[in-house]
Amino acid sequence: MPGFYSLRGMARLSDGSVAVMDRRDQRGRIFSEAGEFLRSMGGRGEGPGEFRNPWFLWALPGDTLWMGDYRPQRFNVFSPDGEFIRLVTPDPHYLNPGHGGGVLSNGVSINQRDDYADRDDFRTPREYVIEAHGPDGTLAHTLTTLPGRRFGSVESAPNFKFSPMFDGEPDVDAGGTTVAITPGRDPEVRLLDEQFRVSRIIRWIDEDREVTRADLGTALSEATRDHPLAGLRTGRSIPLPS
Repeated sequence: MPGFYSLRGMARLSDGSVAVMDRRDQRGRIFSEAGEFLRSMGGRGEGPGEFRNPWFLWALPGDTLWMGDYRPQRFNVFSPDGEFIRLVTPDPHYLNPGHGGGVLSNGVSINQRDDYADRDDFRTPREYVIEAHGPDGTLAHTLTTLPGRRFGSVESAPNFKFSPMFDGEPDVDAGGTTVAITPGRDPEVRLLDEQFRVSRIIRWIDEDREVTRADLGTALSEATRDHPLAGLRTGRSIPLPS
């Protein structure tokens, strides 16, 4: 079997084996605890059980595997033996991959999307919407809408959007009977039960810390490493894509 190219999800199954989603390979693979390849599922295509662009992998109790695809976003559901079970397409469609999420033990998937509005002023945040979809993909509930990252463009690279450094971004995770939501701008995690009722809020207090020049340098280095616009941080002229 070929090596990994672009991992988009991993899950440990009840027998100790590990399921892996590889974006470029466009299939899921399962390996034993010792790393031995056992089986694969899916493959390139647009039909049920196939992938255009695999994006994530979630495992339910009983080792049922939900493997995400997108444009539009959908889920291929497989048994732990690699047999295709069904295709689930959230309604309304997500044109781009969700940010975070998961699937509860009752088959309800928790998905997060942003509005992708053309806000270009570095001030107005995008709205991130966290939604619950039933086992058949129908919209069951909108959990919350939260402010997300802000974007804008600069004169030296007008065709690209940038976000302010250290900008807050919401995130969501789900599994079993619990949904965990962090607003991104507040130091807290909200835990919801499978009826989407808040069961607990975890908050922590941290003293304000000054952002130093060293912090900025580290963040810039990480953000621009191997990026086509890496020269912006040194002021070099960069050819922009046509």
